[in-house]
Amino acid sequence: MGVANLLVVDKDMDEALVRAILTTIFDNKPDLEKVHAEAKNLTLQSAVEGSPIDFHAGAIAYYKDKGVWKK
Repeated sequence: MGVANLLVVDKDMDEALVRAILTTIFDNKPDLEKVHAEAKNLTLQSAVEGSPIDFHAGAIAYYKDKGVWKK
């Protein structure tokens, strides 16, 4: 079972803001797990797999920086 909480942002959203959101999510994952048990299944690797929509440029940059973007 994977995490189904897909984060969707407007394509015109500032790239730095998207990166900041992802940084906040992954830097505070233990706290997120306390409020949503499925967050335990969220990893950088799983976050870049299986999206039904295109990734935001800011998200791609974040995942490239983390070394998990393979597309």
